Amino acid sequence: MKRICILLLLSFVCFSCSSSKTKNPSTNSPSIENKEKVKTSDDNITPDLFPQTSRAINDFNMNLVYALKPALDEYKQQKFSVVHKGVVNFLHNLQEPVNAGNAFLQLDFKSTLKTLLRFAINTTAGMFGFMDAAGAIGIKRDPRDFGQTLGVWGVPMGGFFVMPVYAQTTTRDLTGRVVDTIFNPLNSVFGWAAGLFIDVTQASMGIYESYDFVIATNETSIDSYATFKTMYLQNREKKVNEHCIFCKKSTNDTENDKGTTEIISISSDYDFDME
Repeated sequence: MKRICILLLLSFVCFSCSSSKTKNPSTNSPSIENKEKVKTSDDNITPDLFPQTSRAINDFNMNLVYALKPALDEYKQQKFSVVHKGVVNFLHNLQEPVNAGNAFLQLDFKSTLKTLLRFAINTTAGMFGFMDAAGAIGIKRDPRDFGQTLGVWGVPMGGFFVMPVYAQTTTRDLTGRVVDTIFNPLNSVFGWAAGLFIDVTQASMGIYESYDFVIATNETSIDSYATFKTMYLQNREKKVNEHCIFCKKSTNDTENDKGTTEIISISSDYDFDME
């Protein structure tokens, strides 16, 4: 009952943040807030809640990536690919109960069953998930999160902002991450400390998987903050539309998705995909 109350409270906060309106700045003095907006295909405006602060945090995150680059380059040169892949598989397997739960809440029962089967196979035949035995027989991973679930049921993104290390997020997605953490059954098994360690390790792996792309984008973009923001919001909207059973997708939307899938999939590991 306590967890249900927390869930309802977080959902209310997400609705409240997304429904708040920003004041229109005068035409003589355009503000940063007037520039920092991204219009999605469903005509919702995603305001930048703290543009100046978010830009400063984005700079901090980029400096962190640059500081870690020598160590990441050295790690890559050591060719620990087998060990690295095993750790990534293990972390992905720990996330499967959350994926299954959100697929169920999105009324995607086929994905729910496939994800539970995948978790069972990889936990047993895959040596606790270090090997992707399920993937080898065609049962592919289908990551879901509660931020997506809220989006599928019509909750707008809310406001956009950037967090230290965690990087880009919205009020809806941050609410989803908190709910996923609270309701992850593995936290009850291993404890909250172990859950926090797993989250930090997952974030570290995400940086390693995509730091080259992040640095290249930062150095080639006129405004890398705006570029990362646009990529994140488009990717999150795309994931919601993929699983939205109530949304009718037009032919133009399908063609646009085909055109942006490649760049979005490349960028998804740098916290553009909140798994």
